[in-house]
Amino acid sequence: EIAGYGLAIVVTWGLSDAFLHRRHIRIDVIYFLMPTGIRVVLDIVTLLVMLLVMIYLGRATVDMTLMAIEFGSLSSQPLYLPLAPIQGMWAAGVVVFVIVMLIVTVLVARELARGNIAGVQELLAPPSTSESIEEELAAVTAQKDDES
Repeated sequence: EIAGYGLAIVVTWGLSDAFLHRRHIRIDVIYFLMPTGIRVVLDIVTLLVMLLVMIYLGRATVDMTLMAIEFGSLSSQPLYLPLAPIQGMWAAGVVVFVIVMLIVTVLVARELARGNIAGVQELLAPPSTSESIEEELAAVTAQKDDES
């Protein structure tokens, strides 16, 4: 019971980090074969669709948390834990993710207004293989420096 609640909370809080560091799953094989213009359009459409879905989910999680507070809901498992704090942490993670996505959406709109396609790609596009390798090499170098 507790593991399930913990998983839900950790996942929602981890969404923002994965999104900001472009660590979410994509089908890169097809993506990098497309022209830059199509990739940018797909990135923006993906951002907007995901934002709408998360706004809906965020509203639902906040409503569920408010109902749990109002009715003093308890879990149906043997521990009978109060659900309001658990659902509150879950809802907070979703709301933070929505806020992060809104900020990124504003930054993307700013880059588009400036005509800076590279800036949009930096915000939304998955890292290329060479970027991933450079990041890993930098991490290894930093780790070796710390050990010295």
